[in-house]
Amino acid sequence: MKTLSVESGETSHETNQENSMIDVVSMLEFVLRFLATGGTLASAMVMGTAEETVPLVSQSILLNPKFSDLPMFTFFVIVNSVACAYLVLSLPLSFFHIIRRVTKNSRLVLVTFDTVKMMMNFSFGAS
Repeated sequence: MKTLSVESGETSHETNQENSMIDVVSMLEFVLRFLATGGTLASAMVMGTAEETVPLVSQSILLNPKFSDLPMFTFFVIVNSVACAYLVLSLPLSFFHIIRRVTKNSRLVLVTFDTVKMMMNFSFGAS
């Protein structure tokens, strides 16, 4: 009887599953970035344009607060605006990751900047 030798290595089936998983992750990343852009833009716009009349102690004294009255709210608008700008600028790079699967350095750059953006958002939450 003859025995057939099989090469030890990856088969095309394994690499196709891996490539399809990378595609799914890249598309999910793009969709999440797009949704996060809308969320940060909406929160910055709502806070920046909100005008509300609030009664103080009695109904006779009415306050008209704005976001610029308190430094915390100003910081909120600035951080969300910067985060939105970053997300808009990172969308083309995220789309590039869908097209090219082998981009390692640009993924590292995105992860680094995403970490900085999250630290900014957490710093707002702590203030």
